[in-house]
Amino acid sequence: MTHSTLSENLKAKIVQCVAEPALFNESLLSWTTIHIGGPAEMMVFPKSRDEFEKLIATLRECKIPYIILGAGSNILVRDGGIQGVVISMNKALATIEVKKTEGDRVSIEVGSGVMISKFLDYCAFEGFSGLECLWGIPGSIGGGLFMNAGTREGEIGDFVCQLNIISREGKYRELFKDEIEYHYRSIKLPRGTVILSALLELKKTDPEEVRRKQKKFIDHRVETQPLKWPNLGSIFKNPPKKYAGQLIEEAGLKDIRVGGARVSPMHGNFIINEGGATAKDVLTLVGLIKDKVKEKYQINLETEIKVLGED
Repeated sequence: MTHSTLSENLKAKIVQCVAEPALFNESLLSWTTIHIGGPAEMMVFPKSRDEFEKLIATLRECKIPYIILGAGSNILVRDGGIQGVVISMNKALATIEVKKTEGDRVSIEVGSGVMISKFLDYCAFEGFSGLECLWGIPGSIGGGLFMNAGTREGEIGDFVCQLNIISREGKYRELFKDEIEYHYRSIKLPRGTVILSALLELKKTDPEEVRRKQKKFIDHRVETQPLKWPNLGSIFKNPPKKYAGQLIEEAGLKDIRVGGARVSPMHGNFIINEGGATAKDVLTLVGLIKDKVKEKYQINLETEIKVLGED
């Protein structure tokens, strides 16, 4: 990080918005699933809607840049770190509540801080079906909502009835289904929006059937993905009618290394941290993959991961 953007006065104003102690110059290595990242100038941990409203309004008023960080599963933080404020969802909004049941349909409000794995365990126990295909996708519900997490079998956006958000002006809003625009691995929301929770509609069925469906996805991921290594999840979006991992493998790029970063020998669309990898290592691999696939297939691969911070 080249210089500080926050005066002591600004830091004090931000601290007053949130009860949980803030962290300063906090390494983001342990806050991302690939264990890479420079320091966050300031990191805060709001827990309630009221704290989020105060915090976002203050940051906007003081023109302080901020980013939202969930479980860090599709985030690559550059080695120079992040200036301004990192808002962590790590200690926030981890509730699950059934709001409505009608026939075999059930509406569940899920907080953004709930881990996807925890929510799927809950669904299996209760017999709520629909999102089995998300098993093994790392991260939180909030992150999954922002990137429209999913597989070829389905996406979380297909089940969203309502989003409860804090706008970039610091105002609470409820967005209903016809106001929410989901796309492949993305959602159309103004930059700086915070998703507090979502109302998801699932189907009530036999818990054993839900567990059986989940197991199918569990077994597939264990067999085909490098789950034992720090990674970012899928690096690239799948091009139309193609699979990024297959293109990477056919281009002869599986298993190549730069520094501590390596294209997984199990799956071409995963880059793993074998120890001591830097963001520069990963980005060098990403650039090499894009160039080779473009050269061989005339296809421009688009990254699914988000790259944040400065060199």
